[in-house]
Amino acid sequence: MTQLAQGERERARARRSSRVAAIVAVLAVVSIAPATYAQSAGPPSAGSQRAGADSAARAAAATGAPATPSETAPGTIVLASGTRQPNASVLSLAEAVRIALSKSEAVRIAQAGVLRARGEVYEALSNWFPQLSGTAGYTRTLQTQYTALAKATATPIDTSRTSQVALCSPRIDSLSTQVQRQAALNAALSCPNNNGFGGINFANVGFGSLNQYTLGLNFSQTLFNGQVLAQSQAVKSPRRAAEIEVTAQRAQVTFDVTQAYYDAALADRLVTIAESTLAQSDRTLQQTQLTKRVGTQSEFDLLQAQVTRNNQVPIVIQRRGERDIAYYRLKQLVKLPLDAPLQLTTDVEDSTAAPDGVHLASVQTVLDSGGVVMAAENIKLTADTGVDRRSTVREQVETVNENSALLRAAKSERLPAVVLTSQYQRVAYPLNLPSWADFLTNWNVGVGLSVPIFTGRRIQGDKMVAQANLDESRTRLQQTRELAVLDARTAIETLREAQAAWAASVGTVTQATRAYQIAELRYKEGISTQIELTDQRIAQQQALANRAQAARNLQVARVRLGLITDLPLSSAGAGASASQSAAQGNPTVAPPAATQQQTTTTAPGGPVIPGSPSTTAAPPTPTYPAASQTGAPAP
Repeated sequence: MTQLAQGERERARARRSSRVAAIVAVLAVVSIAPATYAQSAGPPSAGSQRAGADSAARAAAATGAPATPSETAPGTIVLASGTRQPNASVLSLAEAVRIALSKSEAVRIAQAGVLRARGEVYEALSNWFPQLSGTAGYTRTLQTQYTALAKATATPIDTSRTSQVALCSPRIDSLSTQVQRQAALNAALSCPNNNGFGGINFANVGFGSLNQYTLGLNFSQTLFNGQVLAQSQAVKSPRRAAEIEVTAQRAQVTFDVTQAYYDAALADRLVTIAESTLAQSDRTLQQTQLTKRVGTQSEFDLLQAQVTRNNQVPIVIQRRGERDIAYYRLKQLVKLPLDAPLQLTTDVEDSTAAPDGVHLASVQTVLDSGGVVMAAENIKLTADTGVDRRSTVREQVETVNENSALLRAAKSERLPAVVLTSQYQRVAYPLNLPSWADFLTNWNVGVGLSVPIFTGRRIQGDKMVAQANLDESRTRLQQTRELAVLDARTAIETLREAQAAWAASVGTVTQATRAYQIAELRYKEGISTQIELTDQRIAQQQALANRAQAARNLQVARVRLGLITDLPLSSAGAGASASQSAAQGNPTVAPPAATQQQTTTTAPGGPVIPGSPSTTAAPPTPTYPAASQTGAPAP
């Protein structure tokens, strides 16, 4: 019996020694797992073309900093910014906004609208200035009716007699009677001229002349015209509206670039989280394989670890695709080639980063006795959220002013129009090229008055159309004011929500990271299951993703509130009147967009980075399903 007991003790001691050896081997594998994964991950695909670390370097941060992994506690996910790609363009948020503003097509279109509006003002005001134009002309006569008249009145006369000269050039005294004057004229009509025609030489006064040269000036001045007066007042409103539109488009481009920049930064962060989680799954799988070999874990545990690891691979692939789409959108806004490498330098959690000229709003959070965020109050606004300060409201006010002036112009059509005119001409009828002495003068001045008497009810129709446009623009102004109030309240509440979510995520990440470290240690010691470890890994990944999402939402909300004075409306219902406003030539507002909020989805792929511009909707926060059934996220 003593020998049997001694043998049992020896075998128990051997089993304990083998377990210790297995634990030592597992710890050794855990320490080299990140480096192994970094070698196997390989460089990113050429199609991604984004800045920052490659996939291997990001995955190596799963249990510690890339340079000194032994200094970081197990289970910690290091959100490293990565290694810069060769020849990558370094871009901060402020630089991205400056580049986009200088190259934006929307801003250039708005500036062209300002130029067009100024030209329309010049056209309208020109009717009040004197109008002066010059004319010049030449006419060659091939056949005229006066030729036949000259032949009919001509009679053969003996020009050799000297007495005929007196008949052709009679002297008419100033004391001559009317009968004497008429007799002298009749005698002159019987004389031949140089053209072979008898009587007066019509060619010298333009009748039947072969050549005619004309020089002239035409002058006109509007003295009174009620319609012109009203139209010159109406065109000033579109010019002011166009200038407001330029400011609105610049604000919209700034906001779009800010959203795209933080979407790309968020996508980068989510890729890092997914790759780090994959590295953790690899480490757990290698540990399970070793413990399975020494007989301390079953085949079921190994299968669970394999499924958990393999289910994480599609998530990493999806995150990389979402990141590429986000970078493509940002590159499109800053006019960079889509395949150009790009590195972002502004972190998504940098609370001081802001585009040039944008003053960020701040919010103070309210905590309960346990340190839990209850609400966000005391918002310090840096922009005027008043209704009358909004760019869309100001544009609509200018539209009302324009339609009011056009209604006055329609009513003024019944008033008389008074115009002063004058024409000055110099004409010559030489046989050859003329000299200045050959020109004769024609000059007249006149005043014209025109009054509509019967127009077939055209003026009444114009008044009805102008009145309808004015009524519609006033109604749209009231609608725009209501939407502006709603949009401002929405922006403020969105900022409160984002600030509260951000403050609440601070402690959650720390707690989730610590919980995963404890769960990993418990699993190594054999006192917990793989299901518990997987659940804690999912909770940690969820907490990190929520914090990154909250940081993005907070930054975008602060920029939006800082630009709210110049931004077009984005509340629901604003897009309903956009098409009608365009049809009437009214300033349009941005289409409705969802407010920034953290939503959840059961898909393990997490937030989908938006690829469309001009939206204030935030990517949904990923929700990772619990692993109580399979021990791994659903594929």
